[in-house]
Parts: sequence; structure tokens; C-alpha cells
Amino acid sequence: MWDPRNRDRKLAAVYQELANELDIAMFEHERGHSWRTTNNTLLYDLLPEATRIRLFGHSKAVNRAKYTAVTTTEAMVAAASPLYSTRPDVTPDVTASSVMSPDE
Repeated sequence: MWDPRNRDRKLAAVYQELANELDIAMFEHERGHSWRTTNNTLLYDLLPEATRIRLFGHSKAVNRAKYTAVTTTEAMVAAASPLYSTRPDVTPDVTASSVMSPDE
């Protein structure tokens, strides 16, 4: 019988291995939330909010409060630009419209 805790245990072991082998201290304690924040932020200008909410499984309020790490995505997109350079069909939109106001 499938036990969902097995997934969590196995992933914890993978993260511990990554932390040790790659010297990434954050992975000793952080798991999916760090990826959810990173991916949600990278996709901020590429996918509509409703799509990101469906992908990452939270309400709009939770997504904005907990998993969107920016008010502008320029720095994140610049840091991730090597990823985009291998995908000529994907061009991130970094414009003034990408700034999220606090009341949104």
C-alpha cells in the first residue's frame, strides 16, 4: 500500500545529499517551499496569475503573501537569463507592468 510519507522521507534524503554534496546549507531544512517561491517568481512575467495559482496549489492571497518573492522581477530574470538563453522560443517580459503593487 502506498504511504505518502515515503515521498517525504525520500525527498528529505535527496535534499540532505544535495546539501552535503553541493554545500547548499539551505537544503538541510528547506524543501518544496523554496522551489515553489523560485518557480512562481521566475514564471511571474510568463504565466498569468491564475495559471500559477493552479500550478502551485494555493489561493491568490496565499500565493501573493508566501510564494511571490518580488515586487519587480528584473533581478530574478537577469539571474536566470542563462536558462532562457537555451530556449530561444521563450522571452521573459520585464516591463513596468511586471511590478506588483502592494494592494493587488
